[in-house]
Amino acid sequence: MRWLTGCMSIIILCYSWNLSAQTLTANPVTVNYTTYSQLTSTQTATNRAVLTGGLAVTVTLSIKASGPLTSTTAPSNTIPLSDVTAQLTGVSPALAGMTVPSSVLTLTTSNQAFGTGLLSLAPVTFTMSYNIAGGSNLMVPPGTYVTTLTYTVTNTLGLFPTTTGTALLSLVISPIAGIALQNGGSSATLAFTTFANYTNGVTINQTNALAAFSNEPYSITANTSSASLANGSNFINVSNINLLPSPVVTNALITTRSIALSTSTQNIVTSTAAPGVYDFNLQYQTTAGNTAFLKPAGSYSTTLTYTITNP
Repeated sequence: MRWLTGCMSIIILCYSWNLSAQTLTANPVTVNYTTYSQLTSTQTATNRAVLTGGLAVTVTLSIKASGPLTSTTAPSNTIPLSDVTAQLTGVSPALAGMTVPSSVLTLTTSNQAFGTGLLSLAPVTFTMSYNIAGGSNLMVPPGTYVTTLTYTVTNTLGLFPTTTGTALLSLVISPIAGIALQNGGSSATLAFTTFANYTNGVTINQTNALAAFSNEPYSITANTSSASLANGSNFINVSNINLLPSPVVTNALITTRSIALSTSTQNIVTSTAAPGVYDFNLQYQTTAGNTAFLKPAGSYSTTLTYTITNP
């Protein structure tokens, strides 16, 4: 009997994947506030995050914040995240399945997904838009308020590690102060039409006539443009009129004082109250029996200027 033998060779081929590391980088976001109108209205900013080294797989892009926007110099001063929203507004090149623009997300400290889409092998640029609501939330001392935004790219198949990138969101609030005359406060008329007006004096009260805003301690001063109220060649010295402001809402951190009008700048309000808008009543008064007002009939006028300053 003949035995036939044969040999079989087994060839094992091994393949190795050479994948470059996936990275996600983002540029910082800065919003500057230099006027009162900016503090009270919604401000918008954008930034971009670039993903490189990705595979052709389906991924989800998410965002979270490290915490409330916190002052870099006084950590007890914060701005809540609930007043900041984020939205994915652009993807280049487009990713199949990823909706743009995305839903609007209110920032929190938990990951929230902008959307899911299929990557290509090319670098991808994600563009995000942020809206910061204005109003009482921004009535804080001036300074820079920051939080760290973390962007995360995940793949449910686990073909590559979760990739994150960070960017600093900064709100830079400048020292801001402003003042406005309102509710008829832009003019004041003391009318002497009867004998009693001369004998008893005249008082006018203007309710809620002056509004002041400051995000720092402040003073309000008043001064006239001339030493006298004039009517042609006839004059009445402005010092014959007294001015007294009073806060509409009593605040122990706001003090006021009565003055006799003058061309000299005189302090009428001093405040160390928290940043915000504060309203004041204005009272103008003449003393009883003041003969300075026994003048020829006519209108006597001057300009009174109110000024707010920060110490």
